[in-house]
Amino acid sequence: MLHNRQTITYNIELAKLIGHGGATSLGDDLSYIQGYCKEKGFPPLTAIVVNNGTGVLGGGSIVKSKNAPSEHEQIFQFDWLSDGYPDGFKSPMYS
Repeated sequence: MLHNRQTITYNIELAKLIGHGGATSLGDDLSYIQGYCKEKGFPPLTAIVVNNGTGVLGGGSIVKSKNAPSEHEQIFQFDWLSDGYPDGFKSPMYS
């Protein structure tokens, strides 16, 4: 998604991509990712995850919808692999 400079929807794309049952089960995971990004000083990666029907950010986002386009640009330009993978995680996408 990042290399295509796209947002991703909760219940259709993201849940399917990571094998979750639906959007309601993603809140804790997104909160963890959001906190990790904040702690590391990274752009808020979760700001590219939007509601399928409305195209806006979820209520738990630290980013306000009016600021989303500028946040998206920071996310798309950020070198996400510069700090390595969190907790020794190795993405199968880059194996």
